[in-house]
Amino acid sequence: MAKLSFSCVFLLLILSSVTLMESGVEAQKRCSVVFNPNSCNLFECKKQCYQTRSGNGFCQADANFNYRCVCAYNCGAAN
Repeated sequence: MAKLSFSCVFLLLILSSVTLMESGVEAQKRCSVVFNPNSCNLFECKKQCYQTRSGNGFCQADANFNYRCVCAYNCGAAN
């Protein structure tokens, strides 16, 4: 019986700790910008995005399989 109540108390302690940690986290709004709408070199796209916006650059294809360099980055707190 004591083992069961200890387990319950321990579980409640863990759950309350997680709840408190989540309330301190601020949500970030994600933004994106197109660096090069005509072509994409993945290495250069990632490099430019990281250096200018501290973000993640990636190549995105359209319906005609033309690629463009897109940069996704944190741009502030979400509302």
